Amino acid sequence: MAQFIEGKSSVSSQELQVKLIEMLYNMDEVADDIVFSLVPRISEGLEVNPKLDGTFASSNELKIFEAFKIHLVHGWVLGKTECSQLDIADENLASTSYEEFCSDQFGDNPNDELKRFFETFSGQLTLTGYMELLSAIEPGVFAVLFWNNHFSTICQNEGRLCLLVTDLGYKEKYNICWEVLDISGAGMLLNPDFEESNSHIESDAQLAQQLASKYRSNQKGSIPQDPSNVSFQRTETDQRDHTDNHNIAGMNVSNSSSKNTSRKTSQKNGKSNNRKQKKQSKTEINCHIM
Repeated sequence: MAQFIEGKSSVSSQELQVKLIEMLYNMDEVADDIVFSLVPRISEGLEVNPKLDGTFASSNELKIFEAFKIHLVHGWVLGKTECSQLDIADENLASTSYEEFCSDQFGDNPNDELKRFFETFSGQLTLTGYMELLSAIEPGVFAVLFWNNHFSTICQNEGRLCLLVTDLGYKEKYNICWEVLDISGAGMLLNPDFEESNSHIESDAQLAQQLASKYRSNQKGSIPQDPSNVSFQRTETDQRDHTDNHNIAGMNVSNSSSKNTSRKTSQKNGKSNNRKQKKQSKTEINCHIM
């Protein structure tokens, strides 16, 4: 894989899928058809079911992580700290998966303790889970973290959990590579050497504004022109004779009705002049009477 990405500034989803399928074929133990069918879904998203003990409920989606020997982890864990914090008496609830919790809430007797836990830790990270991640991920070893319904590359550096930055807003900020994960969520941004980045960091609102501006600039070519800016040009023949064809915005449009239009205009002007003459005569008559 290192040779595959060497010298490339970007890799398309299709290129990556082809490479992964090639790697699966070249493995000592060829993967089953289920794994091959999951490769195209990587760019769309895989469904996993985390359990509150730090593991995942068995599913076909886990097979692709197993095939590539990738450690899949999460920090949505119910431990003694969380039980004490939320007055949860049944520590055996840690074996519950998220799908089981959802089914339980639609049952006749929903578990209030489970509901309290998921409402309190909707960010999918607890103190117990964070400490377990620090213990499970060895320095220099990469893993995949399921957090906030997304998959992120995670590693440990000098006692810190670091996530690979993939937000589009940081695409052109080459001095930003990693983001420190702490118990409150994502925090400090780091450069590729895991040092605090010197780049100017905009707020979320500024990043959103920057992306919106780029989107508008990319759409300029497709924005319809203002009708007031469209030029209407006549040929020399048109200037001499209005009955000829008009050249409008590069298109020849027959002016077959120009004669009729001219006659109507003349008639209208004639009527207008008659009305003016009658009005003038009436004014003169009034003047003589006075």
